[in-house]
Amino acid sequence: MISILQRAARPGIGRIRVHVQLDFTDACRAFSFCLLHSACWHLHVYHRFHLLFVYLSIFPSFPTFLFFPFLFLLTEFVGARANALF
Repeated sequence: MISILQRAARPGIGRIRVHVQLDFTDACRAFSFCLLHSACWHLHVYHRFHLLFVYLSIFPSFPTFLFFPFLFLLTEFVGARANALF
């Protein structure tokens, strides 16, 4: 829970103090969000390289410059969908 308190130091000039108080539930939510976000990011990077190696093993003679834009767009879409869940 974050509460914002405003106190006037001088007339016309305000000072804003932010008071942050985390209880156990908020701390658990923040920690699990960090873990899930990290897992999604690592899966996203692993998936990108895995697709590249699979592609190169199947089509070694095909021009790779045609595949890289497709690979980039595909993995960005998958990553965006995973991040939208959180």
